[in-house]
Amino acid sequence: MSEPLAEEVFREASESIDVLSPSLEDVRRRAREQRGRRWSIVAGAAVAVAAGVTTWWGIRATHPPDAALTVAPTVHAENPADVAWFANGELHLDHVTIDLPALQDLVAIGGGAVYADDDGAVVFVADDGARSRLGSKDQGTPLVGSDEQGWVAWSDTGGREPVLVLYDLTSRQRLRTVAPTDPGHESATELVPIAIDQDLLYYRSGSQSYAVAPRGAPEEIGAGLLDVSSATRVFQADAESIRMEQSFFSTVTAGLGVGAQLSPHGDFVLTRTADDGTSYGTVRVYDSRSGDELPSGLTSDDVAIAATFGSEETVTYIVARAEDRASADGFVRQSFSGALELRTCLLGEDSCKVDTKFPSTGSLPLLAD
Repeated sequence: MSEPLAEEVFREASESIDVLSPSLEDVRRRAREQRGRRWSIVAGAAVAVAAGVTTWWGIRATHPPDAALTVAPTVHAENPADVAWFANGELHLDHVTIDLPALQDLVAIGGGAVYADDDGAVVFVADDGARSRLGSKDQGTPLVGSDEQGWVAWSDTGGREPVLVLYDLTSRQRLRTVAPTDPGHESATELVPIAIDQDLLYYRSGSQSYAVAPRGAPEEIGAGLLDVSSATRVFQADAESIRMEQSFFSTVTAGLGVGAQLSPHGDFVLTRTADDGTSYGTVRVYDSRSGDELPSGLTSDDVAIAATFGSEETVTYIVARAEDRASADGFVRQSFSGALELRTCLLGEDSCKVDTKFPSTGSLPLLAD
C-alpha cells in the first residue's frame, strides 16, 4: 500500500544488521517477470495502486506540454531487489541508479518512475535520466500509478479548488480530472486517490469512497476503502481492524490492521498494527481468501520502515533494528542510529534474503509503489 512518518527519521549509520541466509534468487527472477503494482505502507495511512487501459478511451484533454527538466546523472548498476527503491539520493531501477533530490512519493512505471519531490512537483524520469514534469501534487496526499497500464493519479491543489488528476503516460495526456463539486459527491474539501483497478479510478472525497471511469459519473463505493486489486477490496472496518472482500471466492474476512495494500492479483494483504506505540507498528500479512495470517519474515527486533509486494510470491522491506531506535523522556523517537537493509521474503514462509545494506544519511528511503 505512496506519507511522511516524522521529522528526522534517520541519522548517519554506524552499525550493521544481521543477515538472514536463505537465497531467493529464483523467486526474485520470477518476480521481475511478474512485476505488478507496489506500495510502501505505514500504520495509520493507506496508499493503493492499480490499473486501467489507456489508449482506447479516445480522451485527449488540451493542456500545456510537459516541461522538460535537466537530465539526471545515471550510472549502470544492477538492482539487487526486484522492486524500484530510493535511498541517499539514488533511485534504483532494474539496471541503473539515478541521482535525484529528496523524494516524498515514488511509483515504478514504464521502465522508469514517477516521483513527487519535496516541492510537490510530479515528475516522470526514464531509465536514461531524462525527466519531464507532469504537474504538481498536494504533499499531504499520495501519488498512485500502474506500471501495467501507464496511468498515474494525484491530487492537485494548485488551482481554485482541488482536483484529482488521472494521467496517461503513454499519450502524455490527462485522461480525466475530478473535482469535489462534481455531481454525486458529498461536500468535501479534498480528493485522495486510492487505487485504479479494471479501468476505474478509486478515490476518497470526504468520508465516502468512489469509483469513476475516464468517462461517466462517479459511483459511491462506501466508507473506509483502502485498496482494490483484481476486484478484491479491503476496507478499514474500525479503528483497529480491516475487512477483506474477495469477489472471486465470494468471501469476506477480517483481521487486525490499520491501512492496507493488496498484492497484484489481490490474494494477499499487507497491513500494520500500531501495537508498539509508534508510527511504524508491526507488519501483518493476510491471505485475503481465507483471512489467515501468514509469516511476515520479520522478527521482534526488526522495524519495517517500508514494505511492498514484489510479486504474488514476495514481500520487500526496508528494515532497521529496534535497538537502534533513540528514545528520550519516555517517548520513542522515529529515528535510528544503525544501518538499514533491503530484505526480500517469500510469502507464507519465514524465508528471507538480505538484498543489500546501506547507510542512512538523513532522507527518508522509499520503496516504489
